[in-house]
Amino acid sequence: MERREKRLSYLVMSAIERIATGVIDVYAGLVIDGLERRGIRIGFTDGEFQITPYYQNRSKTG
Repeated sequence: MERREKRLSYLVMSAIERIATGVIDVYAGLVIDGLERRGIRIGFTDGEFQITPYYQNRSKTG
């Protein structure tokens, strides 16, 4: 019985870890999108992490 409890505990912890990782990934994506809308690009270039300003063509239409 103890072995079954350990297995169940492991499965529950694995599920919690996967959910937490997914939530963090989604939140990080939203933050990065928000920064890009403000003119800051975050990403990897040539194996290096870079934060660079950039300007979009923000023409008003309609």
